[in-house]
Amino acid sequence: MKRIAIVWLACVSALCAAVIEDARTDFANGELELTLFLDSPFNGKISQTREDSQIVLTIDDLQAASPYVFAPKKGDLVSTLRISPRDRQTIVRVSPKTRITADAIVSNDKKTLFIRLIPDANATESKSPLDKIDLTQNYMLTGIFIACLLLLWIIVRLLKNGGSGSWLLGKNKDEALSILWQKPIDGKNRFVLARFRDKEYLLLIGQTNLLLDTDSKSAPLDDDAFEALLRANSVKLSDYLKENEKKRSS
Repeated sequence: MKRIAIVWLACVSALCAAVIEDARTDFANGELELTLFLDSPFNGKISQTREDSQIVLTIDDLQAASPYVFAPKKGDLVSTLRISPRDRQTIVRVSPKTRITADAIVSNDKKTLFIRLIPDANATESKSPLDKIDLTQNYMLTGIFIACLLLLWIIVRLLKNGGSGSWLLGKNKDEALSILWQKPIDGKNRFVLARFRDKEYLLLIGQTNLLLDTDSKSAPLDDDAFEALLRANSVKLSDYLKENEKKRSS
């Protein structure tokens, strides 16, 4: 009697389980939907787990008459969908191409089961902040970083040289180039008297740079002294202007 009762209960349970009559996939609005059409109302439970990179849905009290394999061509969410029968269960294995979530919905008459596969909204949020920076922002950050290093280097050099700007030329304070006197000729040329290493140099600076004279004497302190220095070099200056005029005419 006990054996008969067990066989009878098994037959009743089998009769209560819904059977998959057909299955199909549809892609719309960036979502992939697997639809299972059943021969009777579904009253079982659905559980979801992950095995390696796959999403596995275990559906109790549902029988698949035969395996189904889908390889959706539309969208880039899933590579394959496999429906496999098991003892009073149906196993749905999803092989995603990207991070997705699965959601199961039963129709009002319980004869249709919808499994929706949608992109994981948290996938983009979980990315590293550096992944969100475009190439332009990357260049800007690199430029700011280099500018900060250069500013720090300038400050260190200034402190080492007591605030003197002579470090730009790699010289000591005693060897710095200083401008003692200057007089403009026109908008593009001017006479300059400079001192370097305790020696004065009279220069014509502008369209063409020319060394007019060198003198170890002290620099002139007024316009008259400067004019006298120019007159002393008038011959060299005149020759230079004539040569320059010939070059322009040729």
